[in-house]
Amino acid sequence: MSLAAQLLRRPLPRSAAAAALAALCILRGVSAHAQEPAPTLPEFEWQAGPITAKIGSLAEIAVPKGYSFLDQKNTGQILESMGNIISGDELGALFPRSAADDWFLVFEFDKSGYVKDDEQEDLDAEALLQSFREGTTASNEERKRRNLPGMDLVGWEQRPSYDPDSHNLQWALRFAAEGRPVVNHNTRLLGRTGVMSVTLVAAPEDLERVLPTAKSLLRQFDFKAGQRYAEYKAGKHDDAVSSIDRFIRTYP
Repeated sequence: MSLAAQLLRRPLPRSAAAAALAALCILRGVSAHAQEPAPTLPEFEWQAGPITAKIGSLAEIAVPKGYSFLDQKNTGQILESMGNIISGDELGALFPRSAADDWFLVFEFDKSGYVKDDEQEDLDAEALLQSFREGTTASNEERKRRNLPGMDLVGWEQRPSYDPDSHNLQWALRFAAEGRPVVNHNTRLLGRTGVMSVTLVAAPEDLERVLPTAKSLLRQFDFKAGQRYAEYKAGKHDDAVSSIDRFIRTYP
């Protein structure tokens, strides 16, 4: 039975959640299997497709039949119930209901301001990777203080790429956690006032199979009027301005 199906039925074996959430936990600096399992998960308010789901007050996504969406409150609850530390910026999550699918998407908004894309050709993958390594080292120091195992950054699973038509930035990093491979696939959807971060949580061996489906779902994402990237006007909006290269370097 898939992770999503187990969540919908409750109770959820914590081992299944731990395996699927390993990639997401890199973002939080917390091991997905570091805590004792809870006997049951709390009740969640699932929004079953086909619907148009609101992602906070900033965006929306068309959820097709066969998928379910969780709003901000329920997303925070489900992540916490799986042993994650939440930031409070998580706005929603999208789960497939099929028993064959063990993956899901988490939406989180970064109030970074407007990100200029005129330097997209100047992305230095090696310099960016070094920046990630430094961030991982700092994260491992915090993990050590919490008596949690460290994460080793192996390298790029997918180098950063930017689509100027959709204002969509993607990259993927491969980590090793206690000898096990973990892939963290990231999509950044640029908006007028910030960036919608979308994390695909999936087992490394499933990434190639599920990524096309995840990308297809994200084509149904849209910022609301006033929040779209093309609506930014220099001199009119006072949002902070950054570059793609500088924005990536701030992650994780």
